[in-house]
Amino acid sequence: MNLKFPLLLFSSIPIILAIWYMMRRTLVKFVNPADKQEFIKEKKSQRTIIMLLYVIIILFLAMALATPFGTKKVESKGEVQLKILFDNTTSYSVMDQMRVQTVKERLDKDIPVTFATLASGEQSALGDGVMNNLFRDENVLVVTDGRNNYGKSLQDVILFASALNSTVSVLKQEPIQDDAAVRIIGPEEAVIGTMNEFAIQVNTIGTPPYKLRVMIDNEVVLDTGGTSSKEYTVQRPLAEGYHKVSATLIADDFFEENNEFYKVVRVEPMPKVLLVTKSSTVLESILRDKYVLSTEFSLPRDISGYSAIVLNNIAASDLSKNDISRIADYLAEEGNGLLVVGGKSSFDVGGYDNSMLETLLPVSVGVASQNEGDVTSALVLVDISGSGGEVFMGQRVNVADVGKAIAIQVVDGMSKNDKVGVIAFNEKAHMVQPMEYKRNAPDITNKIASLEAQGGTVISQGLRAAYSFLSDAEGGKNIVVISDGMTQFPIDAYNVAVQASIDGIKVHAIQIGNDAYGKEVMSNIANYGKGLYLSQQDLSSLKVVLGTDDENEDENEVFDLIILDRFNWITQNLDVSGRVTGYNQVIPKSNARTLIATKGANPILTSWRFGLGRVAVISTSPDYWAPILVRKENSRLIPKTTNWVIGDLARNKEFLVEMSDARKGELATVNIISKKTITSDELAFTKVDEDKYKATFIPEKVGFNNLLNTPIAVNYQREYELLGFDESLGEIVSITGGSVFVPGEEEEIVKKIKSSATKLKLETVNQRTPWIIGGIIVYLISLLFRRMMENSNRYKYQKR
Repeated sequence: MNLKFPLLLFSSIPIILAIWYMMRRTLVKFVNPADKQEFIKEKKSQRTIIMLLYVIIILFLAMALATPFGTKKVESKGEVQLKILFDNTTSYSVMDQMRVQTVKERLDKDIPVTFATLASGEQSALGDGVMNNLFRDENVLVVTDGRNNYGKSLQDVILFASALNSTVSVLKQEPIQDDAAVRIIGPEEAVIGTMNEFAIQVNTIGTPPYKLRVMIDNEVVLDTGGTSSKEYTVQRPLAEGYHKVSATLIADDFFEENNEFYKVVRVEPMPKVLLVTKSSTVLESILRDKYVLSTEFSLPRDISGYSAIVLNNIAASDLSKNDISRIADYLAEEGNGLLVVGGKSSFDVGGYDNSMLETLLPVSVGVASQNEGDVTSALVLVDISGSGGEVFMGQRVNVADVGKAIAIQVVDGMSKNDKVGVIAFNEKAHMVQPMEYKRNAPDITNKIASLEAQGGTVISQGLRAAYSFLSDAEGGKNIVVISDGMTQFPIDAYNVAVQASIDGIKVHAIQIGNDAYGKEVMSNIANYGKGLYLSQQDLSSLKVVLGTDDENEDENEVFDLIILDRFNWITQNLDVSGRVTGYNQVIPKSNARTLIATKGANPILTSWRFGLGRVAVISTSPDYWAPILVRKENSRLIPKTTNWVIGDLARNKEFLVEMSDARKGELATVNIISKKTITSDELAFTKVDEDKYKATFIPEKVGFNNLLNTPIAVNYQREYELLGFDESLGEIVSITGGSVFVPGEEEEIVKKIKSSATKLKLETVNQRTPWIIGGIIVYLISLLFRRMMENSNRYKYQKR
């Protein structure tokens, strides 16, 4: 039983106290005190019974006011009819469109069928089309390839359909036309001296023979061919300036629009980096290979020409107040970068504690590991919706089953002295285990295992409930969301995560499955909640963050490294392995992100933004304690961290045109950096900041074009890029209970429609009535008792 207004129960306390006070008072006046004592003695048992009856009445009424409620499954019978939504876009023309009419005519013999256009032309606004034709308790058959490239997300709309109790199925067709499309994936900005890699993707439907030619600045760098989808790789170092990369397919296929792709790359000179170090260091050789490096024993007077400063094993006393003030302006005002590397003369052994230098850094001097008396509070949110799922051992397991297994693993990994709670959620939040010390909740895993999957997914409902329970909790406060991310109202979830982070609660997200939309939602929740975004395989990182890892580092001489955040720009696609023999004692500040740590939760790599600039801290030394960081398997870590603190290579240019590769017919944005006012006959520029201008336009000419003497690339419409049926569509429609059908399965479609017409809905049942009736019954009993007492007293006085 749940209560809608549980706080109203406390309203009974003052009323009960008032009754107790009134029942103790004697309003009858006596001349003789002895008569009064005899009267009180005689009435004591009667008053006690009357008071108990009144207390019960008040409690019954308070429960009724608190509005108890439960849930029950109710059958909802809809009409046996079908709505077909037909994709009439250009990309769907590779399918047999005439066959759809045949399917409609066959279905029309058994059930009423209505027909509407889902989308048309060169924009597949499939999500908009479904939304505009969607009503409550409907059966919808979508005839589409699922290639949504404009408007509302198709996943969002399907989730909305689930909330409307509507079933959406899809008709899958195989292409009857052959086609090949090419696109280029590669950097838009690069640095001289680096090897630039371009992925040339050829996507085919059918087996069209094609020849592929790739050119960089009119030089052929790849000339090959094939008949199937394939990704080709081209690697080239490029000189400073702009470079044009093009890929051309020669093929006898259905669309010629997607046979050419264009890309522009801007190559910048090597950035200048300043290394400040008191002794020789391995960092010097690493940085000299990647940057124009200057090495100094102390901070020089002029640091304006450097994109980043690296302080290696520098004590706070080595930098004057003026030095630190200059570094602060260099970061906050000019948008430059700072990398501070630890050692035997820095951080906890370098006088950083409460120093001016420490204010610039994402860490403070302190001990990161938990003390015996410290408490971690974690509330685990488990998605028990009936959506999607993962395939294990050839069988599909729904989200709830996977989520329960992960939740049990998270709870088992926590210390018995930590506080843990569990909330299950679908469209609503359901308390499974209130916050309690783990040692006092022995049946928590059984409670999780007994949860049943039902309903849709609204993560924000679970987050709100968790936030309210954790706001007054003690120790480190954490929310762990376990879901596939296929939620309704994701913006609401982001807002709750932001509010939780403001109040010191970290929101971590563990994604079930690998759906791209779910990844976006779950990673955003973790980002807004200042927590970690993890996959199912990364639970060891969560143990480190929650401080529940069993490793006692105080007894160790070597310390294992672990990546906590694999989706940060620095650590993405990076593997860091090995052990360090020491580290500086630091703890991350509230707005910082710890990317790499030891298994005992001691930070090794931490970052944050300082004004317009970026600051990163490596709180160990590759010279003393961590030579593993510069060995081959980990050699990308320090350059990637340096590149991150450097940021935008072009921020100090006097004139620059920045524009991503555009698409024909789509709004494109041009950003200009210029010391002079920009004027153009073709575009209307708006000043958005000092020396920064912006304009938008819709390009119509495909190929390489010029804008303010700068080459730009315009490519074919997205409608022609990805063709054929999107296999992920089956998992998306399964959220609504829908299925994937093919032409010829009209009988199965009819059976599905008839079975879907009767649905189970979870409805709230008001349970106030029994409490009101109970209160009335007890009240009548009290009246009867009082009448009996009055008759008894009257009889006694008559005898006298």
